[in-house]
Amino acid sequence: MHIVIYSSRGGGPYKIYQLTKTYLEKKGHTVVLYNTFWRSFYSLLFEKKQAVISNIPIPFPLKAKYLLNIQGRYFKERHILRNPLAYLYPLAIPVADDIVVASLFLRKALHLPKAKVIPNIIEPVQKEVAKKKRRTFLSLITINNFAFKEKALGVFKILEMLASLKADYVLHYDVYGSGKYLAEVRQKAALLKFPQNIQVFFHGPTNKVMDVLRASDIFLYWSDLDNMPQVILEAMMSELPVISNDVGAVKEVISDKKNGYICDEHTYLPTLLSLCADKDKRIKVGKEARSSVIKNFSPEKIMPLWEKLLRS
Repeated sequence: MHIVIYSSRGGGPYKIYQLTKTYLEKKGHTVVLYNTFWRSFYSLLFEKKQAVISNIPIPFPLKAKYLLNIQGRYFKERHILRNPLAYLYPLAIPVADDIVVASLFLRKALHLPKAKVIPNIIEPVQKEVAKKKRRTFLSLITINNFAFKEKALGVFKILEMLASLKADYVLHYDVYGSGKYLAEVRQKAALLKFPQNIQVFFHGPTNKVMDVLRASDIFLYWSDLDNMPQVILEAMMSELPVISNDVGAVKEVISDKKNGYICDEHTYLPTLLSLCADKDKRIKVGKEARSSVIKNFSPEKIMPLWEKLLRS
């Protein structure tokens, strides 16, 4: 089967489509992945294809099987300049052969009871996560996309909480990512007064996500607008205990106090302190996290669902 995948942006969605492409090719399909407007537009008009997977809302019927993959609450992301394509979803939904979303949360939020739920996938890294080097501090880490205001404000929320943290541990908080709201977060962070035992480092974007995760001890996350953050799956695959607020489909990934932690602003810091004080707990929760994502989000688990839908 000749399959064309259209991705509207990079980051987590594009990573997922790269894995999807690799898996489908191993199954004998011919797969082409586009993530630039003009190449996608040309392909849409002229390339012969049997099936299309797209997170770009195509507002007219296709001769090929058309799977519309909605990856967020588009009605909250619409902007006439920054995201005009989001206005096309109401036109694209009726003409697609099937609607695919990544979570039960998103299906409910979009009021699409007939949408198929196919969770995000993540490629398993090496079986044994490398042992961390001995050091005199604990490494906290966040990787985020500062192109989205709600995610950027979430990082600042973590910074505000850390500034009020009273701990006996030396903590290094490493922040990775880029986007137009990064400068604003850094400016606000510079005005916060952190305890002497807490240091904050902004590193910018990284193409070695799994490496920096494996070198860390605890993954911190907060956002007020999200679906199923791919970086949380990556952190869990790296055997990191994750602390996140209850946003989007996080509860479909994390079982609180078993393979990670879901906290509000009152329980976030106490949970962090508890993990800092207990290395065995960090290791145990990290191993549970890795085991759960391999079981529930590996290509072997998820991709047969895509293949079945493509062939239906």
